[in-house]
Amino acid sequence: MKKLIIALVLCLTVSVASAEELTKKQKNKMLIFQGLSAIDMLQTIKIAKNPTIWGEMNPILGTHPAVGSVVLFFTARNVIHYVVVKKVPAKYKDAFINIPIIGQGFAVAWNIGNGLGLGF
Repeated sequence: MKKLIIALVLCLTVSVASAEELTKKQKNKMLIFQGLSAIDMLQTIKIAKNPTIWGEMNPILGTHPAVGSVVLFFTARNVIHYVVVKKVPAKYKDAFINIPIIGQGFAVAWNIGNGLGLGF
């Protein structure tokens, strides 16, 4: 978890030239990613609160994470993702947005398929 916090601090303090602003479509896709990520976080909190029923598959969090670790992980990851997307050149922005949406969508679908519902 210390590595995650260090990565977050470095990401927020590194001074690089800012790339072009996000388009309206890119902003909407970022909202989709954040929505999927929030659902995944709620599902992961449900896993954390029910360790005898489920186990987490994320190696960073471990099989039975604490709720605080789950919230810290998703917050840090989403802030880092946002900062990176804002900094990459325009020609790479869509890839940096679309690929995580696909991965996050699979994670949410996997969790739903394993009985976690939408996490609440």
